[in-house]
Parts: sequence; C-alpha cells; structure tokens
Amino acid sequence: PAVLGILQDITARKAYEKALLRKNHELSVLNAVAEAITQVNDLGSVLDGVMERLIELLGVDAAGVSILDDDDPQRFAWVHYRGCSETFIQNMRARIPTEGVLGLALATRELQVIDEIELDDRISKGAAVQEGFRSAVALPVINQERCSGVITIFTRTPRTFTVDDIRLFQAVAHQLAVAVDNARLYGKAQEGVRRLEALSEITRAIGSTLDVEGVFQIAGERLVPLVSYQRIAMLIARQDEWDFSVRLIDRAPPGEAPRVQLMKPLHLAPDSPLQEALHGHRAVPLPPGDVGAGEALGASPGPAAVVPIQADHTPMGLFLVMLPEGARFRKRDLVMLEDLATHLAISLKNARIFEDLEAAYLELRDAKDRLVRSEKLQSLGEMAAGVAHDFNNVLSAILGRAQMLKVILQDDEVLKSLRVIEKAALDGAGTVRRIQEFAKAKSDRAFIPVALNPLVREVVERCATRADGAQAPVEREVELQDVPRVMGNPSELREVLTNLIFNALDAMPHGGRLAVRTGYDPMKDRAWVEVEDTGIGMTPEVENKIFDPFFSTKGEQGTGLGMSVSYGIVQRHKGEFVVRSARGKGTTIRVLLPPIPTSLLEARPLGTAPGVELPWMLEVKTPAPFPAARLGKSARILVIDDDVAVREVLADILRAGAHEVVAAGTGSEGIALFEAGSFDVVFTDLGMPGMSGWEVARGIKTMRPGTPVGLITGWGASLDEAELANHGVDLIIPKPFRFDRVLELVDEAIRLKERLS
Repeated sequence: PAVLGILQDITARKAYEKALLRKNHELSVLNAVAEAITQVNDLGSVLDGVMERLIELLGVDAAGVSILDDDDPQRFAWVHYRGCSETFIQNMRARIPTEGVLGLALATRELQVIDEIELDDRISKGAAVQEGFRSAVALPVINQERCSGVITIFTRTPRTFTVDDIRLFQAVAHQLAVAVDNARLYGKAQEGVRRLEALSEITRAIGSTLDVEGVFQIAGERLVPLVSYQRIAMLIARQDEWDFSVRLIDRAPPGEAPRVQLMKPLHLAPDSPLQEALHGHRAVPLPPGDVGAGEALGASPGPAAVVPIQADHTPMGLFLVMLPEGARFRKRDLVMLEDLATHLAISLKNARIFEDLEAAYLELRDAKDRLVRSEKLQSLGEMAAGVAHDFNNVLSAILGRAQMLKVILQDDEVLKSLRVIEKAALDGAGTVRRIQEFAKAKSDRAFIPVALNPLVREVVERCATRADGAQAPVEREVELQDVPRVMGNPSELREVLTNLIFNALDAMPHGGRLAVRTGYDPMKDRAWVEVEDTGIGMTPEVENKIFDPFFSTKGEQGTGLGMSVSYGIVQRHKGEFVVRSARGKGTTIRVLLPPIPTSLLEARPLGTAPGVELPWMLEVKTPAPFPAARLGKSARILVIDDDVAVREVLADILRAGAHEVVAAGTGSEGIALFEAGSFDVVFTDLGMPGMSGWEVARGIKTMRPGTPVGLITGWGASLDEAELANHGVDLIIPKPFRFDRVLELVDEAIRLKERLS
C-alpha cells in the first residue's frame, strides 16, 4: 500500500505538472495575444498576429477571421487567414456572410463545432472541402451585444475538440472582439480626423477665392486622399432651372494636379435622376452606367453619387462623384460629400454675389464711360456743327466765285488753276458733310426692317477684294446666327460695318484672321454684329479716343472721322458699341442694336400691307423731281443772308443766269422788301440773328402762299421733309453752292410757281 500510494502521488504530481505547464503556455499565448491587441492599432496587423498565436495555441492547421462591413452587412470588409492557400482566401473574400460555416455561426450567433465537414448537412461543402479541411470551429465575434464578424479554425484531419480547446478558443475570440472594436474605433477616429482636416483645408482654400473654377479645383485636389473618384462634376444652375453650366475633373496620375474642364451647357430632362436630386437634401447614390445626363458627363463604369448644392434652401447646382468599376460608396463617404456640398454652396453663393457686384460695377463703369463719351461727343458735335456752318460759308464763296470765273474766263492756264481751286473746295465740302454726319442727331433717311445676316454677307463680299489684295494673307471667318430684324437704314448700317472691316484689315499689316459674326444677347435683348481681328490691338488710351472726331492712328491716310460718324449712326439707331482690345492680341468691336418689338410684329406684320409704318419709324416723303432742263425764263429773286460773301456770290451766280436779284442782310429787311415789291422766288439763309430762316419762310407763305421759298443752309442732310413742309420751305440750296445746281433750282422754283398759280 505504501508503494502504491507513492506511485499514485508521483503520477498525480506528474499530471499536475503537465497541466500546469500547459496552463502556463496557454497563459503566455493569451498574454501575447493581449499584448498584440493592446499595442497595435492597425486592424490588419492585429488580425495577422492573433491568427498566428491561435494556430500555435490550439495546434490547428489554419485560422482566420472575417470582419463584417459597417456600411454593408452583406459583405466582409476584412478577411485574414493563416495556414491556407491564396485561392481559399480569395474564395472567403468573395463569400457572402450567409454561406458555409461562417454563415451558420453568424445566423445563430453561437459557437459552431463541425467534427466532420463533409458529413454535416447544415453547411455547404465548397471552399473548405476543396482546401482539404475536415473539422472546423466557428465562433461569432461579439462585444457588447454587437456581432462584428466570425473567427474560424480548421484542421486537415478529423478532430474532436475538447472543452479546454473550446474554452481557450472562446477566450481568444473575446479578446479579439475587443480588439476589433478598438481598432475599428481607432480607424474611424483617424479617418474622421483626416476628413475634418481635408474639409478644413477645403473651407480655408475655398474662402480664399471667389472664382468658381478655383473652388472646384480645390475640391478636386482635396478629395483625392478621401474618395477614390474617377471623375467629379459640378453642375451650376443657370437662369432656366433645366440648364446647367458644367465643369469636370478627371482623377490625375500621381504627382499631377487635377485640371478643371469647362464643358458645354447641359440641359437635363425633368425625369433625370440628377434633376430629381436637385431639390433634395441628401446625397443620392446612382447605379453604374448612365448618370442621367446623356453623353455629356460620360458613362460611369462604377457607382456614382450626386449631392445637391443649396444655399438658403435655394438650389444652386449639383456635385457629382463617379467611382471606378468595382469601387463603392460608404455611408461616411456620402456624409462627407454632403458636408462638402454645404461648403461649396456657401462659396458659390459668395462667388455669385461677387460676380453680381462685379457685373454691376462694370455696368456702372461702362454706363459712366458711355455718358462721359456721349457728353463729350455731343459737345464736340455742337462745336463741329458751328465750325461746319462757318466753313460752309467760306467754301460757298470760294466755290461759287471759282465756278463763275470758269464761265467767264477762257485762258487755259487760268482755267487749270480754277479747276484746282474748285476741286479743293469740293473736297472741303465733302469733309464738312462728314462732320455734319457726325454732328446730326437724327437720320434724314427712312428706317425700315433690316435683316442683319444678308447685310453682313453683302458687306463682307464687297470688302473681300481689299482683304484678298492685302500684302499679307488674311483669313476670313463669317459666323451668322439666327438674329431678329432691327429697324434701321441699310446704307448707314453698311457704312458702319464697312468702316469696322476696313479698320480691322488696316490693323493687320502682317496678315491674320478677320472674323465677322452676328448673334442675339437675350440678357440685353439686343441683336449684335461683331468684327474681330488678330491685329496690333489698342492701348487703353487709344481705345478711349477712337470715337473722337479727327483722331486717327493711320497718320496722313486717315481723316479721323470714320469711327465718329459710325458712332453717330449707331446712336441714331438707339444702339451702342462694345470694344475689347489688347495690345498685340487684336481687337473686337461689337455693335448692339435693339430688335423690332415682338408686339409690333404681331400686331402689324411687316410686308403684309403697303404703307404700314411703325410708330418710331422716321418717315421721309421724297417729292417728285423737277425736270433738270433749263426753262430759259428770267425771274425776280429775293436773296436774304447775313453773310456778305455768301450773299454776294449767290446774287452774282443768279445774275449770271440772267435773273434779277435783290439782296437783304437780315430777315426783317427781307420781309420788308418782299412786302413792298414783287418777287418770283425767295432764297433765305437758315441761321440768321434776329429773325431765322424758318420765320422768314412762314412770313413769306403767309403773305403770298404761291411764292416758292428756298432755304440756304449747310444742314440740308439734317432736315427732314416734314419739318420743311411745316415751315413753308419748298427747296433746299445746299452750301457750298454749285453754279449749275443753283440755276437748276431757280428753274425748279419757276416751274413750281407755275404749277401753284
């Protein structure tokens, strides 16, 4: 008995020592697991370390853990296995959480022991059997009632797991559950910090710019480390709620900054998912394929998400993110995009306010410049009118005397000199007429409906010869859009356009490109014609003077009246000029003209009935011309003019035509002579001190309505027929006088008197 007792004691002690050694080993492994869990915050490193320790502790062939995705519980976010092939790992990553041993454990939320996998009808036999596994244990990873995944061990030989094996397995699984939650929280905290830092950078960067492209550029750069986008788009709503301006950014290669692409405006159909998202408040995921914008944004190979951009509950646009194929959005990605859209809305609102303020400032500045220019040109016009009037009087004396001498004298050398004097006087008269064109406030020609496109084609064809004959080649480009008709005078508009084209050609001595375009500006409700060149351009100082009379950059080749006359024509058409120029880059001049009001077109269609006149259409009735042939009859003529030289030269011309002339220096003197005598014709100057030519004409008509009255004036082009008729004026004698024309006017007056008597 003593020996038996000793043997039993030794056996028990050995067993106890063996159990103690095993327990110490288990504790050391558990401590190593705990140390790995507490020291490493990276979930991948945690899972790798725990799986290796678990294989060592339990003596199994393979161990692994599959962690559920927070955003999508129907898939695994992490799959880590040790002791198995890469094919098996890929199969486990592709497996959905409801299949096999893992699915059984997750569905029951309890430990599952599979002694023989091939014989267990509760599970599928796919990947595990192919890998050669015979037994398995699967345990849900649960911490604080939250199941975050499943941990599994496998053996390649059949094995019955003991209670101690299960207990150790559960102990490791419990620690792993804590580690998974800690690592997940740590990862979320880190990602949250990165997102906050990125949003903070975006907010600061966005706050530093008021440019829409700059805002979008910053968003594209800061999104790179947060969302693996393939393409992002920003759609900004225009005036029409269905139309958007579009900007795109494609993901750039590493080391390169993404670039903003400004695309064509996009019209969204009412049933487009993008249109539906515009009035929402949350990010809306879209399936792969067409995002609802046709081909404008491209087909998305992966999923997409659209976020409304709203400020003060007002839709401003959309922010669209498209992912590559196989990628997906997480809930926190959508939340982050919503936060980003909030900052974009604020920035776009500020940018829009700045653009509105800038546009208002530019409009105010342009209005001020137009007002200053208009006042300056009006003052110059009044001064030019006075100069032209006085100059006409001088030219009348010179031209009249020269033509009279040509009739009297026969010496060839003298006649040659007289012809030079006559030509110089006529050239001076042409310059005066140009000055008067600039100075006059209204047209003496009828305004009719004008189609701009045919007029542009005609002028371009006329100017083609000069363009083709230039020393350097000039490329011509004509772009004509559908534009409404305008009320105007075709010949005057041709003059303006011809002047602009010739100036553009002169600005390209070394060749270039000339573009003539038409279009319609709905914002200003104006049709426009535009001439663009790639010539030498203008400095701001020159640009401010181009409409001043007698200002020219062409030296002796230019008179400096072309643009000033064009300015007067456009003003009479109730239009305006817009000039854009830069030294060395060319010039663009646009003429804006008001279209014919739609109400007038609808009320009285043009061209449907003869004699139809629009309310603001200037009517000029052209009288029937008199025969140009001389009648050969003498007349007694009263000439009234305050300028002695003009009065005498006109009287001498009339006397040379065998007419009797009586002259008066003032209007009252002329009325007195007319009342006391008998006259066939009266010629009176328009601008006289005391009594004007208008008053003289009315007085003559009051006393003897059948007496023809001719008005001596240098402003014939500025007087319309209605005004002349109201004052009793029958004829216009334009200054400077032409010898033969004055005598023809007398014959016309005599014929008129015979008709009236």
